[in-house]
Amino acid sequence: MQTILAMGCWGWGLLIAGVIYLGIFLWSRSLKIPPWLFLRPLDTPGTWRSLGKRVGDAGYPLPHPNQDALFKPSPRNRKIRQLPGDAGRLKSFGMPVLNSTDEVLRWLGLDFRAFLALADPTNRIRPGKSNYIEWSVPKKRGGLRIICSPKPRMKSVQRKIKEGILDRAPVHGAAHGFVRDRSIVTNASAHVGKSLILNLDLRNFFEHVRYPKVVGIFRWLGYNSEVSRCLAQLCTYQPNLGPVNMKGGVDDSVKFVWRAFRHAVQGAPTSPVLANLAVHRMDRRLSGAAKRFDATYTRYADDLTFSGDEPFKRGMIRFLPIVKLIIREEGFSMNYRKTRFMRPGERQEVTGVIVNEKTNARREDYDRLKAIIHNARKTGTLESQNRNQHPDFRSHLLGRVGHITRLNPSRGEKLLDAMRNL
Repeated sequence: MQTILAMGCWGWGLLIAGVIYLGIFLWSRSLKIPPWLFLRPLDTPGTWRSLGKRVGDAGYPLPHPNQDALFKPSPRNRKIRQLPGDAGRLKSFGMPVLNSTDEVLRWLGLDFRAFLALADPTNRIRPGKSNYIEWSVPKKRGGLRIICSPKPRMKSVQRKIKEGILDRAPVHGAAHGFVRDRSIVTNASAHVGKSLILNLDLRNFFEHVRYPKVVGIFRWLGYNSEVSRCLAQLCTYQPNLGPVNMKGGVDDSVKFVWRAFRHAVQGAPTSPVLANLAVHRMDRRLSGAAKRFDATYTRYADDLTFSGDEPFKRGMIRFLPIVKLIIREEGFSMNYRKTRFMRPGERQEVTGVIVNEKTNARREDYDRLKAIIHNARKTGTLESQNRNQHPDFRSHLLGRVGHITRLNPSRGEKLLDAMRNL
């Protein structure tokens, strides 16, 4: 009797397991995910880390950031379609027309072996070696900011991509960071004298500009799939975060840091422009939402600012959920600790500039410079105040005074007069 009951339990268990696997199989087919993915560990080469739907610019699945997709599709990724480019669109932007990996290499002045050493999508060409120098900088509110500075050869290649392609791409009018003839002052001047200012911050901004999104950017500019993946491999990197190499040596307190996806890293010349292009559609959507609520929208890197008068204040209870939804749908996340509402009765500050009645410098910045110049006059030398060991402290100080002069000319002239006597 017990044997019969045990066999019945086993039968029911196998039936339930079969139904579950059938459901997963049908669900995976609807999302175009290979069913064998669920039978392999996520760290196995060739699998995706995320079980969610990862779709590129034209609705086709993109490969895992570590998967070598520069060559002909293998049987494992044969469903990746090779989409054609748009030469007319590239010519309208003034960008070079590149139709294959060979043309990209000729344009960059690289041979195929050098290209593999620089792109190295699977870390198989030069295992244990990197084209970047990594270190970390502590954030003001805790945590570490990972900086990845490319080595000279990699930096020269990225600069050519930036100057020849990315700098010629159209940027949304709301973007003021990393854009020529725009600055923190132009970003702040759009919000002068408003009744309410809302400031939001995107969390881990550059880490969300991942390899699939960068491929989509080059596809949007007009390059075909092969060239887009080739350029994206040269513009992205997966940092080695464990342990993190500090400037003073290895920091043992951060040995177990989450290994980020391949993304546009901070420190690369191409990353700021790629970040602006990655949020181009989000800027359009947020600008449209702000216009509907009679508000003004600007963005400086990961710092989003909205401002308006009474209609904006009355609609805030409906406006904020819309903004959060747009940010989430575009693949970014908010840093809720940095959300601020600023009214006329308090100091309204946008990207370090006071905007209550006019653009003005912060009082503590002016007082700090005034104290440095006063102490230098007492000691008789300016180098006595160079506590951070700047190589050219006078030029550094003149740059800070010039920023004050641009925002408040009268205070800036006082500081310049005091420096002339040094």
